[in-house]
Amino acid sequence: MKSSMPFGQMPVLDIDGKKYCQSIPIARLLGKKYGLAGDNAEEDFEIDQNVEFINDIRAKAATVHYEADSDLKAKKHGELMESFYPMALEKLDEMIKNNNGHLACGKLTWGDFIFAGIFDYLKTMMQMPDLEQKYPSFKQVVDGVYSIPKVKAFSDNAPETPF
Repeated sequence: MKSSMPFGQMPVLDIDGKKYCQSIPIARLLGKKYGLAGDNAEEDFEIDQNVEFINDIRAKAATVHYEADSDLKAKKHGELMESFYPMALEKLDEMIKNNNGHLACGKLTWGDFIFAGIFDYLKTMMQMPDLEQKYPSFKQVVDGVYSIPKVKAFSDNAPETPF
């Protein structure tokens, strides 16, 4: 299927035969369409900014997770554990607490869906399987999304993933 997609990759959203791609713009579009965006340009910016911060964390973790050299992988992981993750995770925790258990705007937004959707993947990449124990606010966001009846029903029937 990927070869028939606009950028040769997934995900793709098909609306009336037109294919749209890239997960963040898809989430943003659906957020606006279904009332999960900001109420103004500044709130939209806040959601974008906070989602990009999560992507920054994910990107740093990816440099370690996908490193083939085991010695270099261990070194990079140690450096992130010492110099980046503590600051980034504290900022993320503070952000969520300041937004009533959400990623932005003090309410459920499409950013919460992004965070909930990648949380297990992020824990694996960061080599932190118990991340929500140190930062219960992270689980609050995830639980908030997966407790929505339609999301829960979809998730309960989705195939298992490796993360």
